[in-house]
Amino acid sequence: MREEFKSCDKWVQLTLFDLPEEKPENRTPDVETLPYFEDPKNDNERLFNLQHDHYNGDKTALSKMYEILSEIAPKVVNIESKKRKLILTRLRMKEVGESAVMIFIEGVLEKNLVIKTSFIAYLRLQVLRALFYQTKAQKFEKWMVEHNISIIGLDDFYCNWVKECFERELEEERKEREENRK
Repeated sequence: MREEFKSCDKWVQLTLFDLPEEKPENRTPDVETLPYFEDPKNDNERLFNLQHDHYNGDKTALSKMYEILSEIAPKVVNIESKKRKLILTRLRMKEVGESAVMIFIEGVLEKNLVIKTSFIAYLRLQVLRALFYQTKAQKFEKWMVEHNISIIGLDDFYCNWVKECFERELEEERKEREENRK
């Protein structure tokens, strides 16, 4: 996919955002294999019951699931920030928690996400994603700020040079990570 940035009165095409064009297939979960607890003892079991109810047609189950996840997410964010020695403001912690819950709910709505082992573990993964994942566009924006470069007012040659420098640094970082893994 191509993104276009405006440079003066010209359009400069930068191929930064390579996203798959295909949408994942929408699968229907087998409702009979979903875990269900007659007497739920904790939040995880309550979430399993709500998931079961949601896929059995209960329209309110998803909003109840959202409420429970919204209560748990800040705790998970707090644990992860302490574990990784991150300093986060309360606002940032709340934003990360909300983002994680929304990613979770979008997975249920768009992909018919089914959790069979642990809701809390999956929520933790989404918290980590909200904390650390960056798209190529976000990386480019951060790189531009770090290098004090504004793309507005640049000619085509300089825009292409900036793009090449960014992609070269990304490639060097990727190679360095691969070497560190070995």
